[in-house]
Amino acid sequence: MIRHSLPYWLHRACDAAGGADGNDDDCDGVADDGCPNTHCDPIDTDTTWAAGSFHFVTCTLSIYNDATLTILDGARVEFAPGTGIDVGGFSSGTLVIKG
Repeated sequence: MIRHSLPYWLHRACDAAGGADGNDDDCDGVADDGCPNTHCDPIDTDTTWAAGSFHFVTCTLSIYNDATLTILDGARVEFAPGTGIDVGGFSSGTLVIKG
C-alpha cells in the first residue's frame, strides 16, 4: 500500500489545536486556512463537502454503493499527486459539483 503524506506547507499551516494559525506559512500572500479534512477511505454514503471547508485527498477516492459526493461552491479541494476520484468503479455512485 502506498501512503501519501501531507505536503510540508500543510503541516506548517496547522497549529496545535488543528485550526488556522493566522500566519502565511505557505507564502501565498494570505493567512492560512488551517488543517484540511483528509480523505482516503471510500465514500459509500451520501456526503457533502460544504462551502468554506478544506479537503485534501491523499489517495484515489471511490464513490460507490449508490452514494453521492456533493461538493458545494466555496469548498476547497486539493489532491496529492497521482490521486483522483473514481465514481462508480465498483457499483453506481454520483459526483455533484455545485459552483
